[in-house]
Amino acid sequence: MINLFITQLQALQLEGYQMSRFLRWWQHNPFRNKLKNKVGLKYTSKVKLLIGVSILVLASEILYLKHSSFLLLILATHLSFPFTLLGISLIIIKPYEMIRKKLTISHTRKTVLSSRKLTTIGITGSYGKTTTKNYLLSILSKYQETVATPESYNTTFGVAKCVALEICNKSRYFICEMDAYHQGEIKELCYQAPPQFALLISVGPQHLERLGSLSRATSANFELIDSVDPKNALVNIDNPLIAEKLKDFRYKSVKTFSLNPQSDADFLLTDFKMDSHG
Repeated sequence: MINLFITQLQALQLEGYQMSRFLRWWQHNPFRNKLKNKVGLKYTSKVKLLIGVSILVLASEILYLKHSSFLLLILATHLSFPFTLLGISLIIIKPYEMIRKKLTISHTRKTVLSSRKLTTIGITGSYGKTTTKNYLLSILSKYQETVATPESYNTTFGVAKCVALEICNKSRYFICEMDAYHQGEIKELCYQAPPQFALLISVGPQHLERLGSLSRATSANFELIDSVDPKNALVNIDNPLIAEKLKDFRYKSVKTFSLNPQSDADFLLTDFKMDSHG
């Protein structure tokens, strides 16, 4: 039961704690005890909370239903289908999670806005954003105190942790990587850590199972561009989806870059080579 519980908790985490998505996975893997070729379960504060609440739910059921004929049925259900226990636990912690998230966003926003000499640069894209972030960090850190979100710290709580631990009075640039699993997610991150500059690298099929379509993926990534003055945004015009979106009159001032020497982009990279190392 423990292995099955941990596996289903891992799957739930990979599906962003969305029960509807998890249930679609479960329909094809009802009794799988191990996930192959997947990132292992990360024992985050939320995972630890879910485990603790699940234990309390089990204990409460045993305590209050110990004389009931339904107790064995309920326990057998939880043992065979741990997601039932996880679903109950998710419902229980939801109010706490909502309050915690709201307070975290508010606190991070206050910290970023109070750092008057800090310039925040948002970076997003379906792929390439981490590499671009690392390049930019390498360049800017030679001139000014620069902070960048670490790998995988591109969610509400990841950004909050980075700001709390890394931003100080000496910080001049904050490079904030943002990821879009759902529409509205980047918009929320932009409220949490308001950027002055925006960089959109690419739009592609990554996370398409969550976003639903390439059109929605494009709109989700453009939430970063929408959060800054258009002239302070830079996008990859070589990407067809981005190029199509730029036809909108709202984006006429957005700056563009390209690797195509025939492009009319604002910035062209003409002297470069690519090999097996990049």
